[in-house]
Amino acid sequence: MDLLLVILDRIVWLVIVALFVNFILSLADPGGRWAVTRVLNSVSDPYFRRVRGLLPTIGMLDLSGFLIFILAFIVRQLLVMLF
Repeated sequence: MDLLLVILDRIVWLVIVALFVNFILSLADPGGRWAVTRVLNSVSDPYFRRVRGLLPTIGMLDLSGFLIFILAFIVRQLLVMLF
């Protein structure tokens, strides 16, 4: 059981890091021409698509990444409490 919780914790951290790196790279490569940006987009886009309809956009600012980031930290905290 402990191994499963450790694996889930690592997966949540990978999602958090991938979202953060995707955000930083999207500022440098908004068109998605770099291979790294395309890979991170393919990893993070399924999460963004599910959450995008829940929050309204404010101008050109999409808050779905912020919500996913907060939810990932909440899931991680719940996993830590299970240890």
